[in-house]
Amino acid sequence: MERVTITLIKDVFYFTLLAFLSMKLSILCMLVFTDFTTAESVDYSSLLVQERKTHFVHLLYLVFFSPILETLIFCVFIYSVCQRITENKYIFILCSTLTFSTFHLVKEGHIGFILLYTSFGGLLFSYNYQKQIRRHGKSIAIGTTLFIHAAANLAVNFV
Repeated sequence: MERVTITLIKDVFYFTLLAFLSMKLSILCMLVFTDFTTAESVDYSSLLVQERKTHFVHLLYLVFFSPILETLIFCVFIYSVCQRITENKYIFILCSTLTFSTFHLVKEGHIGFILLYTSFGGLLFSYNYQKQIRRHGKSIAIGTTLFIHAAANLAVNFV
């Protein structure tokens, strides 16, 4: 039991760190691959899609509502649908990642940047979900994915 707990803590820390780093790497990629010679001016403040609001309602949305709804839709629901169709875990990861990143396109900002960082996030969340559900069951998979998503949202918005 203790070994399982240590493994889960390591996984949660690892995936949270990866989600945070993927967001920062996405920003760096957008800056590196932007053509600065074009006449069009790019508003780099728009790359940070989520404004850094610190009021309580926004914090509740970031930490509770968003991770809960998105985990239920993009992991739990899509996993159950994919399991009926195929046992291939990569199909679930692909479907979950694509729907997660497509869902986030409704936000304002640079489309390439949004697709890049939400694809990384969706990939991490779906991979963690399928890994934990196979190892520890559905409740642990939901719990760890929720925690990683909430921690990633906090890190992206406040670090």
